[in-house]
Amino acid sequence: ELLKDCSGAGLFLGADLNKDITIDMKGFTFTCTGPAVGSNGTQTQGFHFEKGNTVTITATTVGTDTGTLTSNCADVKMLVQNYGDLTTENVILDLRNEADEEIDAAIYSECDLTLNGKGTLRVNCPKGHAIATRDDLKITSGKYELTAGKQGLNGKDSIRIADGEIRINSIRDGMHSEHKKNDKGFIYIGGGKIDGIHLDAQGHEALAQLLKSTIVQLGI
Repeated sequence: ELLKDCSGAGLFLGADLNKDITIDMKGFTFTCTGPAVGSNGTQTQGFHFEKGNTVTITATTVGTDTGTLTSNCADVKMLVQNYGDLTTENVILDLRNEADEEIDAAIYSECDLTLNGKGTLRVNCPKGHAIATRDDLKITSGKYELTAGKQGLNGKDSIRIADGEIRINSIRDGMHSEHKKNDKGFIYIGGGKIDGIHLDAQGHEALAQLLKSTIVQLGI
């Protein structure tokens, strides 16, 4: 747990260690100053969690609802790259490097990514996507406030929303899923609240609005 604002190198958790760790931000800020971490040849992340591990990033201090992960290291193109089981609650991820045009995403996953929880996740990524995965992106609960210079939510195989409250302010698509295979590259909305709309089981009305606008705003 953090006892004050601090800084240091990136955090790497190797594959199949069966670790179950909680990073309690206690309302403070951790700044990744480098070196960045990642797989050999791709050390571009502030935090890298491999498969076979469970990680929770949260803020639990009474009277403080957020902790912040950020970076001022030029090598960091993603704040969090995740292959394991990751939960974030009441955390701000701020990847703000105004000089870097090669930012990928604040949260990036090479595998299925599921977001849930009772808290709020705020992501600020002015040069890239807020949250992206090469597979399925699923949201089952929680509150999300996403600001992105590219896309808010990017799921290559699909984006599937069962519930939750989502506010997206993005320069490009609020939600984007595109794949060359016909059975992939779709957005399914089964419930939740997006742009102040309570969705029905089909989500057709909200999906139509999403496709009409590249900026999706949620009035919570």
